[in-house]
Amino acid sequence: MYVTRPTYSSLLAGSLLAGVAALAVMPAVLRGQTNFCTLVAPADAATELHATTAALTGDTATTSTAGSPIKFKSCDFATPGAIPNTLRLGFRITPSADVAHQGFQMENQTFGQGSHSPVSGVGDEAMLYPDGELLIFRKHAVYVVVQGGGDQLKFKDTSDRLRAFATKLAAKLP
Repeated sequence: MYVTRPTYSSLLAGSLLAGVAALAVMPAVLRGQTNFCTLVAPADAATELHATTAALTGDTATTSTAGSPIKFKSCDFATPGAIPNTLRLGFRITPSADVAHQGFQMENQTFGQGSHSPVSGVGDEAMLYPDGELLIFRKHAVYVVVQGGGDQLKFKDTSDRLRAFATKLAAKLP
């Protein structure tokens, strides 16, 4: 019995077809087709900033670092007159929930060990920092760094507002 070995071109064609098939079933979020900044309603950003209005002032293109599977997307919402006047969001889009979990853990180490507390009800896992102006959460294959809040000397509900904002945002993530 004679068995033929696959040629390089047949292997390449098979790999290409497999890659196209994988891309077709890959969620749009991982293909970079979701603009995460549009998931945030300006009214929600304004509420977080203790203001009546807010506008998207910074919407960067999704980027990645060579050799890293993580894609980055950031946006800023600003409102005149609020202190601070900017709500900054950093989205990290990863190929899997495991990679997102590892990135989430690294972000928490970067921002300070022992100075944060777990938050339930926000995505799959979340940490809030004591000043109430930083919350990091993960949902599926995306983790988000939320910086903003209000002046703690002026507002006593900064942590509650940030938690409520992150909960709404997490619910909108794919």
